[in-house]
Amino acid sequence: MLKKLMKYDLKSVFKIWWIGAVSSIAFSIAGGFAGGLYFTDWDIPKSILVIAIFALVLVFLGFAAFGVFSDILVYLRYYKNLFTDEGYLTFTLPAKRSTVLKSKVLLSYITFSATAFVLFIDTVILTLIAGREYWFSKDFVEDFKYFIEEFLAYDYYYYAFIYLALGIILFALLALAGYLFAYGCIAIASVLVKKAKIAVAIGIYYGASSVLSFIMTIFYLFGMTSLMNLFYRLTEVGTLNSIMMLLIMVIFLLCAFCCLLYYVTHWCIDKKLNLA
Repeated sequence: MLKKLMKYDLKSVFKIWWIGAVSSIAFSIAGGFAGGLYFTDWDIPKSILVIAIFALVLVFLGFAAFGVFSDILVYLRYYKNLFTDEGYLTFTLPAKRSTVLKSKVLLSYITFSATAFVLFIDTVILTLIAGREYWFSKDFVEDFKYFIEEFLAYDYYYYAFIYLALGIILFALLALAGYLFAYGCIAIASVLVKKAKIAVAIGIYYGASSVLSFIMTIFYLFGMTSLMNLFYRLTEVGTLNSIMMLLIMVIFLLCAFCCLLYYVTHWCIDKKLNLA
């Protein structure tokens, strides 16, 4: 049943999502040519450079808008499919509510991954077009060889791969926590009120975000240094391992936070939600 739910969720979101994806790629191409004006040998008038700067700002705003657009599509699908009149049909399907929620979580992750991939491609396209005279020259080949030689000559270069892996895991968990946090706020709002659910959900979201931000600020100011010193004494091999242990601890905390958010959201949908 999960596959069938995923099929309709993906179809609902991606039939609109692709428009934003194509638009962002078009922005990247335009931004590449605008940025290339700064790396050309031509004598470009200052007025043209000002226009190019303005165009680049619009391009990066377009990238940000595409990310927001993707999130809005996911949240709208989640809200409409579960908490509006459409929810009556959704919950009559022969599927557990946990299965329905899992479908929405997977939808958010697939959409996030696709959006991140498109934005990465956008960045590559923009960079290649803007600096095409450098990327396809002998200077780039020589600089790249020098970078690789210097990187491999560094005694602890393998830490870069460890930090990269931990960074990807951390980034993925942060995205998951963000989606689950929004899902939880919408679910709680739908349990508390029958009207103006979106407004209440936004209020809960910003209120809870403020509390979490305050807690994180306190932890950063008073807990980060103490933990670093503790990990440094425990490992006895330097700061690199201390930072790695700190990242691993944050990853475990994020995993626990994601599990808590999922449990709260599922509890609201399964035990407290009443669409009548």
